[in-house]
Amino acid sequence: MEEKKEDLEQIEKQFIIGSDAENEDFINLMRRVINYAKVDKNGYVIINEVINRKITLQDKILLILTVRYLASKLQEKLEKDITISAEVSAEELAKMAKSTKNVMFARVTELKTARKLISGNTKGSYVILDYHIKDFLNKLDNISNKNT
Repeated sequence: MEEKKEDLEQIEKQFIIGSDAENEDFINLMRRVINYAKVDKNGYVIINEVINRKITLQDKILLILTVRYLASKLQEKLEKDITISAEVSAEELAKMAKSTKNVMFARVTELKTARKLISGNTKGSYVILDYHIKDFLNKLDNISNKNT
């Protein structure tokens, strides 16, 4: 019986880690996204010029939504007032991505219905589905590393 308990304790040491994995994952996402864009205190996302030239409009939308989502979560984790919303209107997306509102509505509809990467509400605001962020940043890493 004592041997089984020792085995279980050994397994526990290997299986249950002592660090805050969720927080470490979040910090890693923040460090990665900083390479591609930044956000001002009002929530305006500025995409890095180099990556901006290499990505599609849909990727720009996803990057803006990713940055806003992470900025909002950062404020939440720091227990600050949430001044940067994770939700972004189509008008804001058009302004930040430097596109027209009509084109923006078409692209967000594709991302929402066909690709299911974002969700929207009845007020016309959109948010990235957080479980897509890592894969999206992997895609940006691959695009960024090409022709560098």
